[in-house]
Amino acid sequence: NPVIAVKTAFKGTILRLFIFYMLSIALMLAIVPWRQSGTGESPFLVAMNVIHLPAAAGIFNFIVLVAALSAMNSQLYITTRMMFSLSRAGQAPAALGRVSQRGIPVSALAMSCIGIVVSIVLSLVYPEKSFAAMMSISVYGACFTWLMIFVTHLFFRRQHRKTHLKFRMWGFPYTTLAGAGLMAALLISTAFTEFFKMTLWFGIPFTLLLAAVYFFYSRHQPVPGRVETTGAE
Repeated sequence: NPVIAVKTAFKGTILRLFIFYMLSIALMLAIVPWRQSGTGESPFLVAMNVIHLPAAAGIFNFIVLVAALSAMNSQLYITTRMMFSLSRAGQAPAALGRVSQRGIPVSALAMSCIGIVVSIVLSLVYPEKSFAAMMSISVYGACFTWLMIFVTHLFFRRQHRKTHLKFRMWGFPYTTLAGAGLMAALLISTAFTEFFKMTLWFGIPFTLLLAAVYFFYSRHQPVPGRVETTGAE
């Protein structure tokens, strides 16, 4: 039941964002002045040291390690599922849509693991610059995806302006336009930072490459419903 499921997921997401992000940042800023945060060490680690928490560095490193493994696991699942779905939709090689006898999309999983291998190689070859490069790439992917979500939602609502939708975004179209504007501003601002300066240098060429591949691929696909003729009677 998507009507109930979407509403429940939306409310749960807002609640979790408020608890785990907003409250944690508020507590950190109440302990450490914002001008001293992020100047060398993690602001959360600085806050732990200020309150003289025993073994603060070890505790924080353990939390970061668990969070990193959890994020990697979820992203690996999402990437594998995306490759599998694109293949089944005819927008990726057919091999990525095949499953094993246990129902596992092995080919899509192997393709998704290439990113992990590349990150390991980069960390070994360029240990000082690899983290910034990978963060820059991942920031572009997340921000651009959310930007496209806002843009898609804008066109979706305009297409269904006469349709009675059971779940509507509050303040449309102003909230949608504000979200798209903020994400675009965030992407542009990365060009003026030292840590994320490679975000647009990697992201824009990669997006143009994907767009070129998509248009080339779509031009060579048969139009649904059109009968191809060979000229023979």
